[in-house]
Amino acid sequence: MRFLFSTLPACPIPALKAIAFHFMMNKFLLLLTFFLCMAPVSSMAASFYSVDGDKYSVEYNRHGAVLTSEHEKYFPENEGSDEMKKEKLLLYLGVECDAYSENYGNGTWWQSPGGFVIRFERKAFGFIRQELAIANEEKCLLPVE
Repeated sequence: MRFLFSTLPACPIPALKAIAFHFMMNKFLLLLTFFLCMAPVSSMAASFYSVDGDKYSVEYNRHGAVLTSEHEKYFPENEGSDEMKKEKLLLYLGVECDAYSENYGNGTWWQSPGGFVIRFERKAFGFIRQELAIANEEKCLLPVE
């Protein structure tokens, strides 16, 4: 506190010095509040880890989210081909609980209290104790039978 008072301009009237101090503190608190409120937003770009141990980054957009694998994976060049290509896996998750991957085709995704699952015809991806922040996620809750 002594440092803050020493940076204030010299003022013969103590009341004005106190007002200046409160003004500086309010600016400080406003900036502090701004950065604390922005912290959850920056964590929205956090990484997800699948049950297979793969790390995925996520980007949100108005259509949903795109998960991108951190490391490249091998996939067949064409259906039924022996030639392999190496690329990052992209998983597109829509607000209507739809999913798409160039490598696995169309699928679905759903959120549950224990995490979320992305399911394609030939492959499923599980993400335990992790949540997506998609605008329509309440529609994509795990169906209870």
